[in-house]
Amino acid sequence: MSVTIRIATIVLILVAAACTPEGEPMPIGGRTVEVYAGPIDVAETDPRRAPILSSLHRALENDLEQPLRLEYATVRERGGWAFATVYPRTQTGAQIDWMRTHYADERRSGLLEDDAAYALLQKRDDTWKVREFSIGSPDNAWMDWGREHGAPKEIFWVAGG
Repeated sequence: MSVTIRIATIVLILVAAACTPEGEPMPIGGRTVEVYAGPIDVAETDPRRAPILSSLHRALENDLEQPLRLEYATVRERGGWAFATVYPRTQTGAQIDWMRTHYADERRSGLLEDDAAYALLQKRDDTWKVREFSIGSPDNAWMDWGREHGAPKEIFWVAGG
């Protein structure tokens, strides 16, 4: 195959990919390929971050029955779905006393391994809704959320994973 034909083939594939809706399968050379712009790491300065974390903040405060401050680790978003990893803290920034929450038994038994909270959120009608969250993530509870909710698996990447 000549260089010109190879270049023309690559250009054709790129043009077809640009015209294919994100996440839609696209047939290329007898194979079907997923085309999407991968998950977006939502930076602290990104205006999309605040509404995502505001919804999660409310859900965690309700669950822990106390005012919280969240230390943020990561927020990843794609196609109306977001996955966040945060660290709930007291309003003064201290670690949560898990023995004073409904997680006391899990903490005593060692099931509450750390104090990270992992959450799956979905955007509906311009509002982010928490679909699932897990604190301490025993057995990486979040690993099946993509399949269970139809969320893109790519947002669930966790540092070191």
